Amino acid sequence: MSGDTDKSSKLPVCDLNAGPCQWEMNGKPWVAELEPGKAGAQGHEYLLRVHTRYEPDRLLAVLKGESMYLGEYPVPLNRTETKAGIHVWQATFVAPFCTTDPDMLWRLEFQQSNSALDPLPVKLIFEANGPGA
Repeated sequence: MSGDTDKSSKLPVCDLNAGPCQWEMNGKPWVAELEPGKAGAQGHEYLLRVHTRYEPDRLLAVLKGESMYLGEYPVPLNRTETKAGIHVWQATFVAPFCTTDPDMLWRLEFQQSNSALDPLPVKLIFEANGPGA
């Protein structure tokens, strides 16, 4: 388990596999959505899309193992568009998996440039399956 699970265990859980998650942070509305893509030898590909009025210079998602600790994986997001003051950030990534138990529950957190944003008021999770699943 990751070291900060105790802090996040009291937060409401939002499962990105079930659909978009919404919250307010830094005084701005946020929406995150995750679309599964094709399966490959390294695991399933995912498209993460974040919509917000918040304007960081850079936005980074950090994957942290929730069901078991497999390290932390940075996922840099690119700003793809801005419409009516809402910035859309997105990234495509493959979630790592354990060879002995390829089904993995991951948690997403966000950072701006090299510093953390305010703590998320929700626990964003998703289940990823290893290759062949």
